[in-house]
Amino acid sequence: TVGRAPSGLAADRVAVWVAITGEDVVARIDPEARSITYVPVGDGPEAVVVGAGAVWVANRLAGTVSRIDLQTNKVVETIEVGNAPSELAFADGQVWLTVQAP
Repeated sequence: TVGRAPSGLAADRVAVWVAITGEDVVARIDPEARSITYVPVGDGPEAVVVGAGAVWVANRLAGTVSRIDLQTNKVVETIEVGNAPSELAFADGQVWLTVQAP
């Protein structure tokens, strides 16, 4: 069990990351250590992607994207993106997102 209303999932070589909408956190699951670390993010995290040395989280209700440092498991930047970001992708060294119309 990771929390109420898990909604987004991503993985890197050492962890699985789960956006948990119901608790405004991202869970970092370490399968080798069998442990879970919770990282507080913005309101309504919905999507998560790993790339460029970070975990990126679309916070739908906050209208932001949180950048989590992979080394510290802490939010190191919050980016205002407007109304309801809902999906993320990482390609060619860039983070791409969808933002719903107001």
